[in-house]
Amino acid sequence: MRRLVRSRNGTVGRVSEGVRGGHKRLRGANRPWPGVRRTRAADAMGELIDRLLNGVLIVDSTLRPLYANREFLRLLGLPDADTLLRPAGLERFLPEDNRQVLLDMTHRLFSHQSQRASQRLEVVRADNATLWLDFSAALGRWAERDVVQIAVVDATERVTHESELEFNRAQLENQAVELVALAEDLNAEREQLETARLDADEGRRFLQTLIATIPNPFFHQDLEGRIRGCNAAFAALHGRDHRTDMFGLTVADLTDAAFSSRTERLDAELMAKGGNVSYEAVFADAEGRARTMIYNKAVLTDAAGQAVGLVAVITDITEQKRMEEALRRLATTDPLTGALNRRAFMEAARRDLALAQRHGEPVTVALADIDHFKRVNDQHGHATGDEALKTFVATVHGALRASDVLGRMGGEEFALILPHTALASAMLLADRLRQTLANLRVPCPSGEVEFTVSIGLAELGTHGTTIDTLLQAADEALYRAKSAGRNRVIAA
Repeated sequence: MRRLVRSRNGTVGRVSEGVRGGHKRLRGANRPWPGVRRTRAADAMGELIDRLLNGVLIVDSTLRPLYANREFLRLLGLPDADTLLRPAGLERFLPEDNRQVLLDMTHRLFSHQSQRASQRLEVVRADNATLWLDFSAALGRWAERDVVQIAVVDATERVTHESELEFNRAQLENQAVELVALAEDLNAEREQLETARLDADEGRRFLQTLIATIPNPFFHQDLEGRIRGCNAAFAALHGRDHRTDMFGLTVADLTDAAFSSRTERLDAELMAKGGNVSYEAVFADAEGRARTMIYNKAVLTDAAGQAVGLVAVITDITEQKRMEEALRRLATTDPLTGALNRRAFMEAARRDLALAQRHGEPVTVALADIDHFKRVNDQHGHATGDEALKTFVATVHGALRASDVLGRMGGEEFALILPHTALASAMLLADRLRQTLANLRVPCPSGEVEFTVSIGLAELGTHGTTIDTLLQAADEALYRAKSAGRNRVIAA
């Protein structure tokens, strides 16, 4: 006896059941189209269908599901196809009326009354959430029989947006009717109303012109956080058109979860206390670039003083921040090697030592000096010497932790702060660095240059309690390392 089954990866095959030993043999397993010998083209087509961004559903004339791709299963909230590929598998997901609509559409295709059919239906997911799906169906062949092939697209957001637009349109129509009725009942005030309307139009045009000319991004939103208006600069931040693509959206629709969560919290606080607020935030624009913004927001009130939403003006300070960071780097780093300069290193060292003393944690200070560096400069030129210094810093930075600090103290001498590191561990780290540096080669006009380093170590508490005393102790150890032949690590 043979029957169709689905394998674990979602494909379909035939199972032959025999009496010999009760074994079952899977024929055609891993084939996306039953009854067809597996080929590379068939495998590729099956994999392609299964990976389509649109949902795909294949049913017979009774609306029994025969195949569903991953996207359709995801839309229904199903982990696999087992529940769906049963008789009446669609019943739990379609309300009775909608199920009948889909069945009628299927019958029209099978009876050749139409070649294609489409319908938008409400569906209930496995987690009981509802969504709207667009079903586009056509007659096809599958497993040597006629079937209906249905492409499925999630239309929930579109339906929601259309409902909002329809609601707003109905509101506007109702208001228009009321205004007309009022105008008919108040003929005596027609002239005043006309004057007021003209004044309002003029004020609105003035406001729209003013907003359009503001170079800073600007928007206003209602109490639910939905955008009710913005200028082109704000829409451009999100890669959208302010005339068609922004109305009714929220910050959650336009930004990532972390940014929208913080913004919603700050907006709620502002609405609760009233007034205005200014804060800084890092925002990813439509091209994915991080931009630092200043958000100036104020509560928008009606004529009665009741809050109706927020207005916001945004200032991009990304370039200002970049210049500040560039100035900070110039003030704190060595321009040749990228290591901290002496002043910045001493500040970081005092901070780390104070923290370690407060918590009783070990800290080791290292002083490293490139051996015979003057000989490198004299024999191969200062450009080669500079490359040796940059190679040293890059190698040390690659071996350090984020908490470790490297600074250039002058010339070829460098200092390190190793927080949370006792002297014994620091000796091992320093010796590994020494060996790594000894094996490096620096290109030069005459070929390659190698260099070694000598390192002196001093531990907080044992050899001093300030950065000055620790550096002095490490310097004495470094001197002994040089005197002992260089290319070695010695502790104070």
